Amino acid sequence: MQWRVLVVVSAQPQGTLGAVASALGVHPSTATRLVDQLVTSELLLRREHPTDRRYLSLSLSRKGERLVEKVTTARRRDIEVVLERIDVSRRHLIAVALDEFALASGEISVSPRGEHPSVSIA
Repeated sequence: MQWRVLVVVSAQPQGTLGAVASALGVHPSTATRLVDQLVTSELLLRREHPTDRRYLSLSLSRKGERLVEKVTTARRRDIEVVLERIDVSRRHLIAVALDEFALASGEISVSPRGEHPSVSIA
C-alpha cells in the first residue's frame, strides 16, 4: 500500500492527505499512518499547503522520486521484454489494454497524443 501512496503523490504533486485516502479507497486515518511511515523513511515530504493552510501538502522527496523512477523504469522494461515476444501486428491491442489498465489504476499517464510512453508497438 505504501507503493500506491508514492504513485498517487507522484501523479498529484502538492496533493492532500484526503486525496491520497480517496485515491486508495481507505479511511483518512489509514492514509495518515501510511504517510507518516513514508515521511519517516524520507520518501515523502509533508508541508503546509501553498494555497490553503488548513491542509497539508504532500510531495515526493528526492529519495522518493528516485525510487518511483527506478521501479517504474524497471516495470516498463519488463513489459517491453514481454511485448517484444508478441507479433508486431497484435502489439497495439496489448498497448491499448495496458494503457486502460494503467489509467484505471492511476499508475501512469498516457501522453496527450494518446501514445504509449512505455510501449513500443512498431
